[in-house]
Amino acid sequence: MEVTIEMEYHCLLWSFVLGAFVYGEYEVFRLIRRIFSNSFISNFICDILFMTAAGFSVFTFALGFSSGVVRWYTIFACAFSFAVLRLTIGQLTGKLYGFIFTAAAKISAAVKKFFQKFLKTLLKNINKMLYNIVKVYRKIFLSKGKR
Repeated sequence: MEVTIEMEYHCLLWSFVLGAFVYGEYEVFRLIRRIFSNSFISNFICDILFMTAAGFSVFTFALGFSSGVVRWYTIFACAFSFAVLRLTIGQLTGKLYGFIFTAAAKISAAVKKFFQKFLKTLLKNINKMLYNIVKVYRKIFLSKGKR
């Protein structure tokens, strides 16, 4: 089947969209790496999974839109779209992730402090209540034996 110029432009435009999709995959794996504290293992696993997913999606796209022939301009357009998004929106999302994780850490520290104080007060009161309950039962059981 012959590929027309119109089909090539169509393929080129969709390869830019695919680059944005691959960038979305990258952001998901980037968020997972940030959640797991940038450890070596999580970086390694996320990089392998991202490269596998991105390679598979780009390869199947290149074969599907070009009638079984990989056209290099589709791969370059996808890479260009990914690079532009990574260098523009990626900078913003990196700062946004930092802000979100800092805020989440402060909120979790405040919640932890509240629950520690609440449980400490609760345990003190429960200890006093249990002491009084045991004291009452002790009087009841000890007084039955003396009668």
